Amino acid sequence: MLLYRVLLSLVAPLLLYRFWRRNGDTRYALGALPKAEHEQIWVHAASNGEVASLKTVLFALLKNAPQHQVLLTTNTFEARDLVAQWEHPKIVPCLAPLDLRWALRNFLNQAKISKAIASENEFWPNKLLVLGRKRIPIVSLGARVSET
Repeated sequence: MLLYRVLLSLVAPLLLYRFWRRNGDTRYALGALPKAEHEQIWVHAASNGEVASLKTVLFALLKNAPQHQVLLTTNTFEARDLVAQWEHPKIVPCLAPLDLRWALRNFLNQAKISKAIASENEFWPNKLLVLGRKRIPIVSLGARVSET
């Protein structure tokens, strides 16, 4: 875990530059998002493929939990834009924060997350650590985990 944190800290400036160059700012990468009005379920889908595979599940989830909002984070701008095209009033698309503990804490302090769902193999160590410390349960959909 220490090696991961050191490497991520070294790469973080490059990732922030990529966000800034593409989006004009780095707010989302650092955990900024609009203040939540409703209890939220944080769903993370890396890219277009994961987003497309989750659409039916998310619509069904919101039908059965109308008091919730889905905060759907993605790693790519294209996936975020795909979610925005759905124009669902209870699905808030945004870019995922970097897997830095302080950025994740900032993100969670602004959101009203009660549950989290990770799509596919999106296991980010710091995200799991911060969610665990805040006692927010996380479910993985479609993950493949080997014994080794």
